[in-house]
Amino acid sequence: MKILFDVNVPKGLRHFLKHHEVRTAQEQGWGATKNGELLRVAEAEKFDLSVTADKNMTHQQNMTDRKIAMVVLPTNDWSQLKPVAPRIVAMIDSAPASSYQANRSLHAGPPQGPSSRAAAMMQSGDHAYV
Repeated sequence: MKILFDVNVPKGLRHFLKHHEVRTAQEQGWGATKNGELLRVAEAEKFDLSVTADKNMTHQQNMTDRKIAMVVLPTNDWSQLKPVAPRIVAMIDSAPASSYQANRSLHAGPPQGPSSRAAAMMQSGDHAYV
């Protein structure tokens, strides 16, 4: 799978995705490209999936006519994501084309410590929206 990391995705996640072709927006020369345009150029370059930590994507993008899938991380803090990296990889590996995957529990539940919060967000169930 050809995967594009948005500028806000921790690069450490890349090491867990060695079975995929991963490029960053910066490597592609798209570091300053905004969300909708970034998805458009990524599709034109035959990327299968985009990973971002921009939680506002749910309000900004309509994935209905998109070919590219999108995974939204609950945070861009690598210290919180690293313990749940295998779950993130599973979410990426199972993302259907044209889907939007994020975690609905992002703002739900009682306050938690940083690492346990990210783990709880990834454990509570990821949802795909087509």
